[in-house]
Amino acid sequence: MIERRPTRGWEGAVRIAKDERGLKTADDLALQSAPVSIDTSLDTKYVIGQRSPYAVLEGSQDITGSFERPLEDDLFIRLVGIKERGPVVIPEIYTIGIFPQGFGEGKDALVLKNVRFGTWSADLAPDDIVDESVDWTGEDVIFKRCEDVGYEEYLESEDVEE
Repeated sequence: MIERRPTRGWEGAVRIAKDERGLKTADDLALQSAPVSIDTSLDTKYVIGQRSPYAVLEGSQDITGSFERPLEDDLFIRLVGIKERGPVVIPEIYTIGIFPQGFGEGKDALVLKNVRFGTWSADLAPDDIVDESVDWTGEDVIFKRCEDVGYEEYLESEDVEE
């Protein structure tokens, strides 16, 4: 049985990957903060332009968040589509894994799919470390155990190969 207790932020882990299976081997991000907001508004039934047909029955769902950390490499700026040469491109789609108690057997996982990173910003304080942040939005959210992360995608890939 899993021991339930208040979760300390420093115990948690956040990972980014191209797909859910990639979350199992992705490195934990070193973040100062990672607020996440999931708003399931059942009042609004207007679905013109929504990406999901389920919005007709369930209302719209907004999944948003941001990551903040000290500026140490170009990961965040590349996530928003900025590259070394050439124009800014449309950001790729990613999967985010949020693991409140860390990644491990029997621990909880929040998997956010179809994530696009949008706004990158940096705080250039003259007497402090340069901080950067990136905002993101997702389309799907799944709550599961760490050992089940990537399992459905694995089964789907097995069906394709047969």
